[in-house]
Amino acid sequence: MADEKTRDEVRPRGGTERYSAQGGSVWSAQVNGTDRHQTGGAFHGTQIFAPREVFAPLSIAPQGVIDDRYRVVAGPLGQPTGEAEVFHCVDLRDDESVVAVKIYQYAMQPQSEVLEKLRGISHADLITLQEHGEWQGRFYEVMEFCAGGSMADFMPWSQDDLSSVLREIVNGLHYCHTQHIVHRDIKPGNIFFRRPNKQDLVIGDFGVSALCDPSRGTCHIDQFSGTVDYAAPELLTDGTASPKSDYYALGITLLHLLANCSPFAGMDKYAIAGLHAQGRVPISGNLPPRYQALIAGLLQHSPENRWSYRQILAWINNEPILADNGKPWQSQAQVTAEHPFSGYPAAKNPQELAAAIGQGLSEQDTEKYLQRGDIRRWVFDHFGAGLAGRIERLEGIVTQEPKLALNTLRYILDASLPLIVGGKEYHDLSSVIELIRAGFMENADLKRAFKDGVIEAWLEGCTPVGGDANFVDALRKIRKTSQGGDGSLGLFELLYFLAPDTPLTINADHAVTTPRDFANLVFQRRELWDRAKELLSGGYLHAWLRASFPDNLELASQVTTCKQESAGDRDLALLRICWHLVPSLPFLFLGQPVATPEALAQQIDRDGTTWQEGIEILRNGWLRSWLVDSGRVAKPAEFDRLLQGSNQSEGARLEAVLHWLCPSLDNPRMTVSTTTLDFGAVELLGAVTQKIRIRNGGRGHLVGYIALERANGLQISHDGFDGNDTEISITIDPEVLPVGSKQSGEIVLSSNGGDARIPVRYYVAIPRSWMFRSIGWGLIWAVVLGAFRLHVSHNMGKDIAGMPISDLWISLSTEELFKKNKEVFSGLAWDGIICTIFLAVIIFYIHRLYSKAK
Repeated sequence: MADEKTRDEVRPRGGTERYSAQGGSVWSAQVNGTDRHQTGGAFHGTQIFAPREVFAPLSIAPQGVIDDRYRVVAGPLGQPTGEAEVFHCVDLRDDESVVAVKIYQYAMQPQSEVLEKLRGISHADLITLQEHGEWQGRFYEVMEFCAGGSMADFMPWSQDDLSSVLREIVNGLHYCHTQHIVHRDIKPGNIFFRRPNKQDLVIGDFGVSALCDPSRGTCHIDQFSGTVDYAAPELLTDGTASPKSDYYALGITLLHLLANCSPFAGMDKYAIAGLHAQGRVPISGNLPPRYQALIAGLLQHSPENRWSYRQILAWINNEPILADNGKPWQSQAQVTAEHPFSGYPAAKNPQELAAAIGQGLSEQDTEKYLQRGDIRRWVFDHFGAGLAGRIERLEGIVTQEPKLALNTLRYILDASLPLIVGGKEYHDLSSVIELIRAGFMENADLKRAFKDGVIEAWLEGCTPVGGDANFVDALRKIRKTSQGGDGSLGLFELLYFLAPDTPLTINADHAVTTPRDFANLVFQRRELWDRAKELLSGGYLHAWLRASFPDNLELASQVTTCKQESAGDRDLALLRICWHLVPSLPFLFLGQPVATPEALAQQIDRDGTTWQEGIEILRNGWLRSWLVDSGRVAKPAEFDRLLQGSNQSEGARLEAVLHWLCPSLDNPRMTVSTTTLDFGAVELLGAVTQKIRIRNGGRGHLVGYIALERANGLQISHDGFDGNDTEISITIDPEVLPVGSKQSGEIVLSSNGGDARIPVRYYVAIPRSWMFRSIGWGLIWAVVLGAFRLHVSHNMGKDIAGMPISDLWISLSTEELFKKNKEVFSGLAWDGIICTIFLAVIIFYIHRLYSKAK
């Protein structure tokens, strides 16, 4: 047994109580320390509440030994219960194995028949009784020690966690009952875990258990023993117990575990017993809807109508709930109660009102009563809050979808009504599932019933999970999202929503049950590829994943994402889904599977054909999809950065990607057609151009940049190169440089195939045109001077053409000559002024040219 932490919410009234339940005997209880006494009442015989003796706890120090065999490690575990105390011990005779020893109070012990029965059985969900005996006048039991605690230690339980262990609980109870043992004290503190973290559930504490008469299936209880919170009505009123009594206690236990407190918290024993006897167990309104049906079945007042092993398993498996006689189960309140409905007094219970809708009670009046809440209040007052809560949900849709609301109301009021499709009746969920499986593609009547909401109404009203708001919302979402089609897709999704374990049929020979199986099959069997694309484009794959795997909605979301991002490329979309579902799937490159990014990079780099194919899969997104969807790239942003830049060619991008995928690939090898550029003499007014060729002498795609150092008049045609054979033009413009200067610079090449520096040399020369220009101006000047000489000679009457300039000057400077040739000299003066101006213009022009050259 476990280390029981007895808390008020676990044992709110002092643990297990013992009461007399036979006629004229005493039924005693101590309520919150106060003695209460009452005679008479609604119970079997006479009940007198009287004080009960509470025994002092044992005092056994750690390391003490019980019965010379069991050394105490710790204890007593939890608080005294008035019945027994439990100690954590080791068995000195069995290699010091860990055990739990339960020591009863004086004169208390379990039924010997039960003990012998328990020692002879072994079950995975029952605690193992190893020994029993007496020590110091007290009876004790030795059982396995449960290190994981009890269910009470982990309250409150979530709906999902409780559902995960419910099967173990009912399996253990069912085995007890097959051995004719009634536990009689099922509660959170008596259900344990062998291992920590809620692992390996077992039922324990059989201290008040009893054996049933196999012929009757019941046993008579002379003295009530147990906790009154969990006592079935027949135990209190008739003094009888049966396996159904344990299931009633299980119902109260589930309420306790979900709410973290007993539904009777704060009430005294007598009030609790009265509520049990009247069938009025208080149930929290926050109870998960799916559990409402389960609790209602377990807490049925009549044992004959109460759920047991068969019904609970059907509830766990979402199967139809059948009564013990094999007919559809109905709540006891619906079967027996008669309270006329004010709007149609002829209907005295829900079944009669259901039959009257559309017959004696018009659909218009029914809509009015439903919308006003009249039907809900009538049901709440006379037939239970759970049923009323389901009807309340219909009030919100009756104005928008009156037909659906009325159909659903019929089925909620009378859960025995069949689903009628094409004139045929279907009474249980399994037959409806088979109907959908066989006809969702072709059956027109089935499609009409689905689109009109008839199937939805029957499922909400007549199945165990119909009270679950999440279930109802899912049904409506399935129908509404498929309104645009013929109903086939909606029925398909409904099939897998109701029966998620149904295999997905790809063709007549192939079906799968898991997403991984689907991906592996269609990837490996190419003849199924087109059919798989139809399932994808038609929405069937998404519907299957969403309905069959609700706990992993990311799968269905990924299908939608892949379809949207693949821009109509169904092959890519399907491949992406396969890679997402099974990340280990390879990439098919030119029909060959490639398993790793490194291997794919090497395959692409093999030759020109594979290189072009690599550019194609990079361009259309297949390469990125494989890397990202399969999880081979942890950071897609790094991959995307390689592809940024609109001025990059596809070859340059592919080269960067290949090196990123496979760093061991060799780099390209850059070669340049020259190592030095010597332009020689470059005339001042003339630009000179030379070309260099940059080639890739290795593998891959060459790409790089060009820069100039000490440009000094250098210009280049490109600032980069992208390709395996590029021609670059280098031009020199010397206009901005001094005449006669020697210049040098460097062209710097930087690439993924290496770097290079190319020196450039030249000097600035005077243009030859300037020489011809000077000769021309000299000739012009000679002509001018010659004309001047001729002019002077003509006017002076002398032949001065050959006279030396000195003699000419002396002759011209004599006063006599000046006087004789005054008019001549006046003309010569004007000629001199004109020549001077002309010479000034020539000098200015030459000076300007020279300055520009500098």
